[in-house]
Amino acid sequence: MRTFIQILFVVLTGFVTACSRDEAPKAPKTSVTAPPVTIFPAKTIITMNPDLPTAHAIAIRGDKIIGVGETAGLIKTYPDAKIDKAFADKTITPGLIDPHIHMILGAMMYTKPMAPPWDIETPAGTVKGLGNRADFLAALRKINAAHPGDRPLIIYGYHNLVHGPLDRHVLDAITTKRPLIIWHYSGHDFYLNSRALNMAGVDASWAKKFKGVPLDRDGQPTGRVYEDAVFDFLKKTGPEFLSPSSITKGFADQLDMFARSGVTSVAEMGYGLFGLKLEASFYKNLLPAKPTTKIYLVP
Repeated sequence: MRTFIQILFVVLTGFVTACSRDEAPKAPKTSVTAPPVTIFPAKTIITMNPDLPTAHAIAIRGDKIIGVGETAGLIKTYPDAKIDKAFADKTITPGLIDPHIHMILGAMMYTKPMAPPWDIETPAGTVKGLGNRADFLAALRKINAAHPGDRPLIIYGYHNLVHGPLDRHVLDAITTKRPLIIWHYSGHDFYLNSRALNMAGVDASWAKKFKGVPLDRDGQPTGRVYEDAVFDFLKKTGPEFLSPSSITKGFADQLDMFARSGVTSVAEMGYGLFGLKLEASFYKNLLPAKPTTKIYLVP
């Protein structure tokens, strides 16, 4: 398996076209069917254009920026434009670009209960970080209690450098009544209690085939499954991670989070990680016709 890839959000900027500071652009010739123009005055507009660092109004036709400058100049250029003062007391910035995301992996993670080492922004809001082992283990017990029954439970966010070592014995102390899977913050490692090991069919024989199934001093799996063993692990547990309902919700939640955060473009840098046919079906069926964020698929 090409490893699960750690989600890294790096924010860049881009969207605004150049124009002069005081002279409004000449109105282009348009057909009678052209969409109407709307001018948005603002307290400040940050353009990222060194020739015009800031402005106070922006003109939009349809979904295109056609002018940036001062309100009076744009009104002179587009006398029939509608004036929308929704942002009159606000600052408008360029749309943000995230050049490295994973939509399906994110959909999987964001729909799981979380016990992260530090604060994480999610579609549902901020999940507070757990900065020590005691708080982390207490959170696992609380999440387990909040999900009664014997269905498999997957919790995302564990970090060994903050929360200390984890093995099947520690997780069996949380519960032996259900399969419990702890997903490492990096996305690369999984930690299973005894019920989860049985569910996935992971036993000592896996150590002969995979580096990613270490054994303890008794010759039994420690509970950790990682790297080269993950694909076989997911063959048995995939429905718990890739259920249509969770992926559907995860897609919608991420698009909403992008829109609320001002992210207008993202690049999916692992398209096909779970199979091109499967992922193509997700994008075809789950993305709206006109998503608020453009998604570039990079195989």
